[in-house]
Amino acid sequence: MSKVLKHYLKQHTVSKEWSNFLLALTLEYLEIIIEAEIYENYLTHI
Repeated sequence: MSKVLKHYLKQHTVSKEWSNFLLALTLEYLEIIIEAEIYENYLTHI
């Protein structure tokens, strides 16, 4: 394999893992927001 190709594959793998990490973070954040909304609604209906 050429150096350029190896380099590209390495970079690609890293960016894929990084994007998965960011996606997981985003989902986690959204979940927290949604739970907070539900909790707030619950408090206002008491």
